[in-house]
Amino acid sequence: MGILESAPALGESRSSGTLSGMDAGAGQVRSGEKRVGSEGGGKRSNLLIFGLGNTLLCDDGIGIYLGRRVSALLSGEDGCTGPRADFVEASLAGLQLLDYIVGYESLVIIDAIQTADGVAGQLYSFGEEELAATVRLTSVHDINLATALQLGRRLGMQIPSRVLIYAVEAKDIFTFQESCTPELNAVIPDLAVRICLDIREKYAG
Repeated sequence: MGILESAPALGESRSSGTLSGMDAGAGQVRSGEKRVGSEGGGKRSNLLIFGLGNTLLCDDGIGIYLGRRVSALLSGEDGCTGPRADFVEASLAGLQLLDYIVGYESLVIIDAIQTADGVAGQLYSFGEEELAATVRLTSVHDINLATALQLGRRLGMQIPSRVLIYAVEAKDIFTFQESCTPELNAVIPDLAVRICLDIREKYAG
C-alpha cells in the first residue's frame, strides 16, 4: 500500500462505513476536550489537527492516539517536521465541531471507521467533496460532518476551506478498554509517519 489508500467514492462498497466519531447522532459530548499548540505555546496556527474518538472504548480511541502522534511528529519529533499545526482531541461531532474549527484555514480530522470488508489498521483518506454525498439536513441532534460544515458557511462562519479526513479501520469500538486492540497499536507509528508526510506534502507553504 502506498502512503495512503484513498477511500472509494461514497456509494460504492465503502459507503456502508461509519466514522465512529462523526456518525449520525454523535453530537453528544462523550468525554473531555483538549487543545494544544504544536509548539507548546498555544499560539493559533492556520492548520488544525483534530483527533476524534473515545479512549475508553478500545479502537474508538485511535483518532486521538494517532492524532497525538501526528501532532508530535509535525512539531519535529523524530525529524518528521511539517507545517505548524494546532491539535485538538475530543469525542464529539456535528455542530459542536464548529466551535473548535472556526477561524482555521485548513482542517485535518483523524478518526476510526468500520466498513463491511475492511482490514483492521487500514488507512483511508477522504476529502470534503466525497463527504458531500452524505449531506442531509435533519434535527440538530442528528447531523453529520458535511452538513455541519455547510451550515457553518451559510451562517457566515469562517469555516476551513480545506478539509481532509484520515480514517483508520477499527476492529472493536464497543469494548470498554483504555487502549486499542493489538492490531491497531502495532500500526500507529507507521500510520502517523504516513499521515505526517502526506500533510507535509499537501500543506507545504
